[in-house]
Amino acid sequence: MSEEARTLAEQFGGVWGEHPEVPVSDWAYEVRNEDTRVGYWDYVLGRLED
Repeated sequence: MSEEARTLAEQFGGVWGEHPEVPVSDWAYEVRNEDTRVGYWDYVLGRLED
């Protein structure tokens, strides 16, 4: 996990938390479809940067 992702996770409940704008279900869907291999918080960072 990148340092930025770690900081974000700490702000929103830790590794089991969820960002209010990026549901875990969105990330899980992309993992199931092999559209991403990154962890949830790194995925959140990517989505927020788009």
